[in-house]
This record gives sequence, structure tokens and C-alpha cells, in this order.
Amino acid sequence: MISDQLNHASIIDSIRLAKTITKCQTAVYRHSDMADLEDRLKAANQARIKLIFTDGVFSMEGDIAKLPDIVALARKYDAVVAMDDSHATGVLGRSGRGTAEHYGMLGQVDIITSTLGKALGGAGGRLHRRPRRARRLPHAALPAAALFQRPPPTVAGSTLAAVQYVERHPELVTRLHEHARYFRSASGPGFRPLAGKRPSSR
Repeated sequence: MISDQLNHASIIDSIRLAKTITKCQTAVYRHSDMADLEDRLKAANQARIKLIFTDGVFSMEGDIAKLPDIVALARKYDAVVAMDDSHATGVLGRSGRGTAEHYGMLGQVDIITSTLGKALGGAGGRLHRRPRRARRLPHAALPAAALFQRPPPTVAGSTLAAVQYVERHPELVTRLHEHARYFRSASGPGFRPLAGKRPSSR
């Protein structure tokens, strides 16, 4: 398991847990440093399964993962890409589908986890996988099973309504980006917005 240095604490904790349970090898690459990531992949060349884990939007800095480069390296070294898109769901992409849509890469990320809270205002989480690239996930992810069990009808209904509302109103995502650009262009004593062009749901 190869993890970005600035991944969310929940990812770091899950990797520590996986290392304890499965005795897998782990490595950390410098934040968004593709040369360092490639070095880690080369060092893990003999591993039966190589998994790159990244945030879509990094929660502390608000910057976006270099997803096209990460996927290209994963294909080159036969690795699986897992991305937590919790801070991009409902925020990035023309219709708010997240980091993959932002880059025009829908369907190209092997594993995507996300929350149904934050921008969607619901509860629980979701998990998407490409079956041919992540066959063992349902069997290997038992500690996370509680997060993805069937939610109460009220939670499922309200979350579905939120998703459908965003799909019907992509102008909400556009407006959010306009607001972010406005605040980044503002100035004043003690007002120092983070650099970047996109909002995040943190």
C-alpha cells in the first residue's frame, strides 16, 4: 500500500490497521510528487498486489490529486488506484461527481470511497469499484462493512433526494465555483485564502 503523505488521517489509520491485520508492506510518497511515487512503485515491483491510495481533494490544503498522472503510473506498474473522494463529491466536476469527473476520467479509477455527508448533507458512505481491477475488495474490507450496511429508509431517501437534486441542478456546482473565485480574489486584514482554483467541501 502506497499512500500520499497528506492523505486524511482516516486513510492513514486504515493503512496502519491493514498492516497490523494482513502484515502488508506500506510506503509513503511525498505529497503529489509523481517521481517519488514512481520510485515507491519500482521498489514494490515484486509485490503481488500494489495499491496506491490518495485523497481526491486533500482536506487540509484543499488541492486536488494529480489523478491522470497517478492512474498512468498505476497502469505502467500494474497497480490498483484507490481514492477517497469525500471532499470532492458534490463539489468538483460539471455535475458534482467529483475528482474523476473534474479530470474527465469517470470509470477509470479502480476504487472510490466517499461520504454521503459533507456537500450532500446525508449520512453514511459509498464505495465504487471496477470489478476486474478490485475483485477481492468485498472480502478484504470486512472491518469497513459497518459503514456500508443498509441505512435507515429516512437516511437513504434524503441522501438519494440530495444526489438527484444536484444532478438536476448543475448550476449549483457552477455557483459554488464562482463563490470560491470571489473569495480568493478578495483581500483584507487577516484574510488569506488558500491558493487554488477550486472549492472543496471541507
